[in-house]
Amino acid sequence: MTSYIKNRKNANKGKYLENLIDISNKQYLAKGVAHITNIPTPTKVKWSEGEITGAYHSGKSTVDFIGVFDGMFVAFDAKETTKNYLPFKAIRQHQADYLISITKYGGLGFILVLFREVNELYMISIQEFKELQETINRASIPLQWFQDNKEPIVSEWNIRYHYLKSLGRVE
Repeated sequence: MTSYIKNRKNANKGKYLENLIDISNKQYLAKGVAHITNIPTPTKVKWSEGEITGAYHSGKSTVDFIGVFDGMFVAFDAKETTKNYLPFKAIRQHQADYLISITKYGGLGFILVLFREVNELYMISIQEFKELQETINRASIPLQWFQDNKEPIVSEWNIRYHYLKSLGRVE
């Protein structure tokens, strides 16, 4: 199944956070801490008479980032929201399944969530996400849950967003 990119606003949705994470990943690589890269969504371009007339997603993406950290495979998705909650539907079922599979085989699977209104970034493991999805009795995870249960990810150690610190394996 293909989906056409009709709206540039939606085509760039989430790019702000992805760009910041790309900066962090380059800093991690330069320090010899991790090698994590952005995985683009498979896209095909439509041409007519030598000009681009459109584009469409040619397949499902898995997650935004994959790589290796501390000898472990890492996979995660980066989500941003302008609301004071993260809707469960922001993570598609095939993405959740992929992250769960990664953890089943010993890797690390998680989600980074940027709440734009308060400029706070948090990490939630895929296991926590699925548990909340089954028990919280609502369609989203409120910002207050993150603030009560997680440490915000900040700039430290000359890393734009030192998100790997949340895994408890680096300073």
